[in-house]
Amino acid sequence: MFWFCVERSPTETPSPKRKLKTIIKRLRCQKWQLQKRANILQSKLNAAKQSKNTNSIHSIADVINSAAKFLTPLQAKLFASQMKAKVHKKHSLRWSVKEELAALQLYYKSPKGDRYLRTIFSLPSRST
Repeated sequence: MFWFCVERSPTETPSPKRKLKTIIKRLRCQKWQLQKRANILQSKLNAAKQSKNTNSIHSIADVINSAAKFLTPLQAKLFASQMKAKVHKKHSLRWSVKEELAALQLYYKSPKGDRYLRTIFSLPSRST
C-alpha cells in the first residue's frame, strides 16, 4: 500500500471533517487500485487479441498450401489434418475416408506403432 492508502488509527473520536477526509483517501486508494487492475486486464486483452489474429485459419491454410509442394498427397492430407486438429476440439474432428483408411492400414500393419503414433498425432479411432 502507498502512503495515501494507509489509514491512520486515531485515538480520539474523529470530527466529521476528518471522517470525510479518511473516506476520500480510502476511495482514492480504491480508485487507483481499480485503475491499475483495469490497465493490466486491458493489456492482457490486447495481447490475447493479437495472438488470436496470428493463429487464424488463413495462416494455417497458407502453411498447408506451401508445405503441400514437398509432400505426397496422403502426407499433405495428414499434415493438414494435424494442423486443423490443433485448432479444433478432439471430438469435433471430421475425417475423410482416405484418412480413415490410412489410419486402419497403419493399425493393421503395426498395432504397437499405431498406439505410439496416437500419442503424438491426432488420428481417427479404429471404430470410425
